[in-house]
Amino acid sequence: MEWERVLARCDGCGACESRCPNDIPRRLFNVLATSGWFEEALSVASDCTVCGLCERLCPHNIPYTEVIIDLRREEPTPEAVRRVRRTGTPYGRKLADESEPLQGDGVAILGCTIRSRPEWLRRVIEIVRRAGLATLGENEPCCMNFARKRGEEVPEETVQRWCSLFNDFDTVVVFCPGCYDFCVEVLDERPLYYAEIAEFDGIPEGAAYKSPCHLVRHGVDDHVLERLPDVELPPRRHRCCGGGALVRGPSESTVRAYERLGKPVLTPCPMCVTTLEGVIDVRPLWDHVVDLSR
Repeated sequence: MEWERVLARCDGCGACESRCPNDIPRRLFNVLATSGWFEEALSVASDCTVCGLCERLCPHNIPYTEVIIDLRREEPTPEAVRRVRRTGTPYGRKLADESEPLQGDGVAILGCTIRSRPEWLRRVIEIVRRAGLATLGENEPCCMNFARKRGEEVPEETVQRWCSLFNDFDTVVVFCPGCYDFCVEVLDERPLYYAEIAEFDGIPEGAAYKSPCHLVRHGVDDHVLERLPDVELPPRRHRCCGGGALVRGPSESTVRAYERLGKPVLTPCPMCVTTLEGVIDVRPLWDHVVDLSR
């Protein structure tokens, strides 16, 4: 597609910049890209996580995620992408609980981030076992959604493995927003996200909540919030942790937004926890899951 013509629809209103969690100068990006200076445009957008929040406010429906992903196809393949092709996970090793694979009519896909940390894996396996869901252990496929956001093609074998989950099980429950995003955008399937069917207990009084950007964009986050007691939300502009698409770092404005709240922050997203821990008091929401109701 001729992105110069698409980006030329921009009238410089700045709505996209008001939502961006990583403070990407979209208007400068547009000027550079419409002038054909794509390398320079990508440079100013290097911290873009392709969360899609800018598109929700753009009055001219400029598909920024498609533009960024397409332009990134010309960049060198990141090491994490080469690693997932070799090992099946961007972390180099995919953990499995000794009790796996679990059996069930429905299947739970925990995701590579949870499977990279033993303490998270043990806790989530408890939840999944109680709900009677199957797991795949080390055979669980990586969605490679982060690679797709970097302009890389997802192998057809990976796509088919995911398709088989929806054919072989009556329910697919995912614990990673990236996996959810992949299922919707690549497979045209809607799995269940664990937090939208969870029963919670022990939520700290007055806690804040961090909404994962993929769940916001696909309309799932409101279902999660309906199941939680009163939690405080920061300005919607800060819905993305800034850690997707291999950026792996929150913007200063995102950190300040949560620091001002001065409260523990709960999130149902493992990547949000990974990105924000050590910077703010962020905690995984699955620690408060009592059961999953399908």
